[in-house]
Amino acid sequence: MTNKDGNKPSSQDKLKLEYSNSVDFLNANEAYFFSNSKIDLDSFEDRMENEEFSDIIVQQEAFIRKQLKEHYPLLYVIIDSLVMTILSTILIALQIVATKYNAALSYLGSAIWAGIYNLIAVLLAVLTIKFRNPTLVMIATTVKLFGMIVSFGGFVLVNMVAFYHYNCLAVSYYRPCYNSNMKPIHYLIIILGSPCVILSVVFFIYFQFKILAKIRFRTNKYAEKN
Repeated sequence: MTNKDGNKPSSQDKLKLEYSNSVDFLNANEAYFFSNSKIDLDSFEDRMENEEFSDIIVQQEAFIRKQLKEHYPLLYVIIDSLVMTILSTILIALQIVATKYNAALSYLGSAIWAGIYNLIAVLLAVLTIKFRNPTLVMIATTVKLFGMIVSFGGFVLVNMVAFYHYNCLAVSYYRPCYNSNMKPIHYLIIILGSPCVILSVVFFIYFQFKILAKIRFRTNKYAEKN
């Protein structure tokens, strides 16, 4: 090994080279150590912020559950569920009778599937009595909202159109005339189905704009204080 002049390096030159390599090594280790320490510190701060945010979310959820338990309209849900169950059961039975005795459009079974949908909505509403979970309440109110559409279509609209089909001229040649004695069944389904539409709308409005809106308002005030 030779130096820049082509001569062999002296012992002093070797010592300088070793010292220079040692300093470079220490500087590299120091830079690595501090960079890793900064990464660990940043990750620790992020973790602390995430933990604080998680604690806030948990506190808010606990507050919402508490408010829902305190302001839950138990009597209203029980009465609504009872009335809807009775009406849906009667409507399903009327549709079965209409289908058996060849009522107009009875092959659609509209009151049956609308009644079953309402019974499912009732089941969700009853579950909110025991499990007063905000998510479950939101699902129950959303199902009730769609129940308004289903009830209007299955109980009211289809049976109003059915009266037109009792005219044999309006029926295609390969389909026999419907049993006109079943007209009162359609009136009953419309009369009993209309309250189902109203109950679904009232349930959604009552929960969404009175109970849940009040809870959201109080939750926002609670979050501002904390």
